[in-house]
Amino acid sequence: MFKNILVPLDGSETAELVLDSAKELGKALGAHLTLVRVVDIAALTRSIVPASNDMGGITGEIQGIIDETIAAELKEAEDYLDALGKQCQGEGIEVTTQVRQGVAGEELLEAIEEEHIDMTAIATHGRSGISRTIFGSVADQLIRESGKPVLVIKAKK
Repeated sequence: MFKNILVPLDGSETAELVLDSAKELGKALGAHLTLVRVVDIAALTRSIVPASNDMGGITGEIQGIIDETIAAELKEAEDYLDALGKQCQGEGIEVTTQVRQGVAGEELLEAIEEEHIDMTAIATHGRSGISRTIFGSVADQLIRESGKPVLVIKAKK
């Protein structure tokens, strides 16, 4: 039935709310968990060099800051997933981890295809109104576009 479960994590406590349910499913079904964190390099770069940058270009110094920031973010993501992966393995759950670069929804949809995922277990921040319109919902995108079952755990307000 469900042998490969994708668990997207963004490093937040809200995202981690899905872990207990995913681990229970993994144990009960003998399923493999794939823990994924997506680092949006373009957004990270924009946070350092806003579009309104009127300096006429990125200097070597700014590029160095961008490169260091990206490397630190990728390392933090790897360390974060490694720790969670070891925790799952300690509970007898087969797990792999992936750090991907790009836009979260797009990267997760690619991971679903590439890893032959049967189901996704994801927590949602429970945004509504204008913040949902602005930020969108990765969970919604996966429900609409993945063609696979999606278990959604809503954050408590």
